[in-house]
Amino acid sequence: MIEVANSSLHNIDLIILNDQVPTDADGSVTVYLKDADTDGDIRSATAINVEDDEGHYTFKLNPSDTSVDRMLLIEWSYVLDSEAVLQKEFINVATPYASPGEIVDELGLGAEASDINYFPYERLKTAERLARIQINNYTGRNFGKRTGSQNVYGKGSDTLIFPEQMISFNKVEQDDIVRYDSDEDYNTFGFDIALTETRQGLRIVNGSQMDVQDNQAPPTLYWNPITYKFRDNSRFKVYGIIGYNYVPSEIKQAAFLLINDHLYNDSLWRQKYIDEIDTGQMKFKMRDSAFSGTGNLIADDILDTFKSVGIVVI
Repeated sequence: MIEVANSSLHNIDLIILNDQVPTDADGSVTVYLKDADTDGDIRSATAINVEDDEGHYTFKLNPSDTSVDRMLLIEWSYVLDSEAVLQKEFINVATPYASPGEIVDELGLGAEASDINYFPYERLKTAERLARIQINNYTGRNFGKRTGSQNVYGKGSDTLIFPEQMISFNKVEQDDIVRYDSDEDYNTFGFDIALTETRQGLRIVNGSQMDVQDNQAPPTLYWNPITYKFRDNSRFKVYGIIGYNYVPSEIKQAAFLLINDHLYNDSLWRQKYIDEIDTGQMKFKMRDSAFSGTGNLIADDILDTFKSVGIVVI
């Protein structure tokens, strides 16, 4: 599966084979781009037939296609030997925690093949992906950004606390009923709602200062003489963009440490499940945390403040 960086341009190639021989389609090749998780259509286009390259077609993903982390589905539709063909391909859009340029600069690596400590781009990309997976697994978080929703239950306060940080929101449901939709200019709350300063929750704006015109509280809330609060045990589903506008500097620093380990095989013993080495003259024993954490104690210390607390959703 191909992985492309968030907000990047990327060419996706198709090679049409007829009995293992590259062959042009009978006519044009149409590309349908979809969100693989929702099956929602994003756009369609005609693929470009690469000149002087039999059976080779290309399609360009643009920054609007890759603006958020998601799984893309590309469907190539064409006719070959009078037979209709639909060929599918999945593309993973992800936010790298460090770009190749940042890695080269931070770790003092060579920029050209003739330089000392030079690593090919593919090696840097693989090391970053492994570091990113380790960080996500250790913290229980993803530091990219994606469209989606979060479920949270009212706790009798004027704020709903999210499991994950949100960049923005556009719709709120309460027990499967739409109560707020900014795209439709729809709001049955009767007051404004906004993300908290930390973006870790949704709060009622000036709920205690409202001029109440009706003694009947809105169905999503209960009211007392002091303030409005989200109703206890009501399930609120908040839609929007989840994650971070940029990768936190601490996450980048942890990524650099782990990338360095992968490039120089500093984690090789751990990868082979070796916890003790005895040469007769010298003995090494690794901590148990080497197998439960990222394998880098400094990286673990940096990431500890970002670890999420598990929340059970009923």
